[in-house]
Amino acid sequence: MSIEPENPINVPAVCAVHGHPGKWVCGKCSQSLCSDCKPVAYDFRVFHPACLELESRQAEKKASHRPLETPSVGVRFLAWFFMIAAVAVFGLALLLLGVGFLSRSAMPLGALIGGGLPTIDDVPGGRTLLIWMGFLVALLAVLAVFIGVGLLNCLQAARRAILVFSWIEILLALIGWIVVLAAGRGFWDVPVFAVLMIVYFSRKDVKRQFEPAPELIEVNR
Repeated sequence: MSIEPENPINVPAVCAVHGHPGKWVCGKCSQSLCSDCKPVAYDFRVFHPACLELESRQAEKKASHRPLETPSVGVRFLAWFFMIAAVAVFGLALLLLGVGFLSRSAMPLGALIGGGLPTIDDVPGGRTLLIWMGFLVALLAVLAVFIGVGLLNCLQAARRAILVFSWIEILLALIGWIVVLAAGRGFWDVPVFAVLMIVYFSRKDVKRQFEPAPELIEVNR
């Protein structure tokens, strides 16, 4: 393959290695090239032989570590799971806020859970607590949507949020076990979902989807 000289205006006057007039500029290190450099033309650019070899190695390494263009089936499934769950949770938030703001004082509080509890206003601070719970549940629904969208776009923040909340759930479960052991009774919470999330998002093939592609290292001479 013949190599045509580039525009002399954009080429350094002298080759730094051989001291001959420069005819080309290396596409990797941007140094001048003369005929004695044995330049190699590749992909519409001209390279030192060593620079072309380095360029090829770095391109192969970048390709091997490049994240998937689209998330895997498992990540997509979890993303849609979070977004569908967010819709259900947001519906619960609307129910709590509707009861808190719009219900009459005669409405039994137990109607929400099917029990025989007193009316909502018979419980001190019951209506205020219900309203705050509604806002909190709505916030969780919004957070679940952001996590779902983040997973679909392979954002590292979404993966980290899942891991953080999973570890918090495990920590709370451990505290609950201590309370049960101390009191001698209670409910043993087993955070199965949190453990599964930590194991899944710690897998190497899953982590790779959320890692940015490494940049090529420039050669300075």
